Order: sequence, then structure tokens, then C-alpha cells
Amino acid sequence: MHNLILFIDSAAGSSGNRFLDTIDQRFATASSKVFRTIRDLENWLRKKEDGIFGKRIIVLFADTRACLEQLETSADLMDGEQVIVLLPDQEKQTLEKAQPLRPRYSGFASGPFDDVCDVITKMLRR
Repeated sequence: MHNLILFIDSAAGSSGNRFLDTIDQRFATASSKVFRTIRDLENWLRKKEDGIFGKRIIVLFADTRACLEQLETSADLMDGEQVIVLLPDQEKQTLEKAQPLRPRYSGFASGPFDDVCDVITKMLRR
């Protein structure tokens, strides 16, 4: 059993909504949960819900560097998880900030999201 966990900050705006719409269309049958605040995501991760018997794929939509920095402080809670991070840009400093999250894949929050969806599809098949 796989669970698709999405973090899209409430301030993400139209790009976040476009990403969520894409995920809803491509993975309509997947068991998923959406978090809009980092605090809610952290609280859920602390409980380790659904993690004992199933794999979780956590997709972090970090469309700003500030959001990525906040997520970076939660890296320990995501240890051992399958993490995908969508970054705000391709700057070296941004890529370095994502490393503590140990992502299996990094894409970009500006889209298009086909590459991310393809990676999620492969991970769900495992």
C-alpha cells in the first residue's frame, strides 16, 4: 500500500493549485493527503501514520526559498521516507538547501509537472 503525501503551502498561489490539479488528474485513484502548513505536516509525520505497513511518497512543493528553508528544519522527520522536492529555482544555494531532505528526485515548482508525475508513477509501481 502506497500513500501519496503532498505539502503545498497555503501561500503557493496559482502554481501550487496547478500542481495539485495535475496530481488529482494523474493519480485520482491513489490514496493521498494534502497538507497546507508545515506545522500540520510535521505533526502528521511525528505520528508516523500509515507508515508501518505501507510506503509513503512525500512530495514537497517548495515554490520559495523561504518555504524550502522551513522544510529543511523538518528533515529529520522525513528520514527514511521517499521524498520528492519541487524547488523554486536552479541556483546552487537552493539545491544545497534541499540536500538535508534527501530527495529521491528534485524538480521545479514552475512546472511543467510531467517529469514529477512520471517519477511518482514509477515509485507507486514498486
